[in-house]
Amino acid sequence: MAQQLFVATPLQVLFDNTNRNIEDDIRKRSDDQILSTPLDILVQQLVEKSLIQVPVLDINRAERTFEDATVPEHQVPNSNFDIQVGVPGRVHTLHIPYTGQEHMFYYMPPVPPRHSVSGGTSNSEVIIHAAGAWHTAESITQKFEQDLETLEDALKPSRERGTLQFSAPHLRPSTARHPAPNGSADPPDHRGDQVSPASGG
Repeated sequence: MAQQLFVATPLQVLFDNTNRNIEDDIRKRSDDQILSTPLDILVQQLVEKSLIQVPVLDINRAERTFEDATVPEHQVPNSNFDIQVGVPGRVHTLHIPYTGQEHMFYYMPPVPPRHSVSGGTSNSEVIIHAAGAWHTAESITQKFEQDLETLEDALKPSRERGTLQFSAPHLRPSTARHPAPNGSADPPDHRGDQVSPASGG
């Protein structure tokens, strides 16, 4: 079922919740768990658990189909034709394959898209329809091109901001320390390190 995309919960809420879940996960780990696992393994575990994958559209494999159906006779929204019985016509559909997480199409990006876009999604493609007796071959193509541009405009800022960062000191226990590579009691200084548990792209 078609619905408007990119208008639900702000994307920043997802990022904040993900970071909070990561920090909670770290706090729940005991010193022994942290000390017995190499830092890169701990980071990898967090990445796999909290990964955010902003969809990447495969526009080169997009396909158009159509089917005969009853379509609105008059262009909507139009207060004179809120209720329409419909007339015989065709529903044109654009199928756009993608890779990534389906739910990302419904979060509101940091910069809302200039145009609205309605469609349906599965775990492998976005589906956009064009149906109406007023449509011509040219207007259908123009609609699909604008919808594709809107999808890309909405996903791009999400992808750019899809890297969540937190400081590596969160991984170090407060009462115990990792041995330094040189065998001394002092651990290496990680205060400037950053790790990326989730990446959109």
